Amino acid sequence: MDQSLHLNEQARPARTQNILCVDADDTSRLLIAEILYEHEVDFALTADDAVQLARSRHYDLCFVDPAVSGFADFDLLTELRAFDTRVPIVICSERERALGDRAGIRARLLKPLSAAAIREAATRLMRSSR
Repeated sequence: MDQSLHLNEQARPARTQNILCVDADDTSRLLIAEILYEHEVDFALTADDAVQLARSRHYDLCFVDPAVSGFADFDLLTELRAFDTRVPIVICSERERALGDRAGIRARLLKPLSAAAIREAATRLMRSSR
């Protein structure tokens, strides 16, 4: 992994954001955790886990891999949007056009994820959702 990820010299945000990452891939979760270390990041390995977490906490941003277990027919995105229709959702997928343009998807990241893409999406979407 790129050692520069540990040398993030950007200013810390004025307010820590709550971020939900729904992804069964260890590498993706580790990279998101490293890039967004200054925020509170919760991880769910399945759609059911994600819904349980969303019931118990407000999230400012969600990263979702549609390949997680239990994700079917937009059910997970519908559930997440039911808790807060304003929360930005970022789809992280190996397929370029995963899920089309529905269900409140605000950005797409193609796997394998890059540090720059994660940082850019998080910064842009958290700024715009305030």
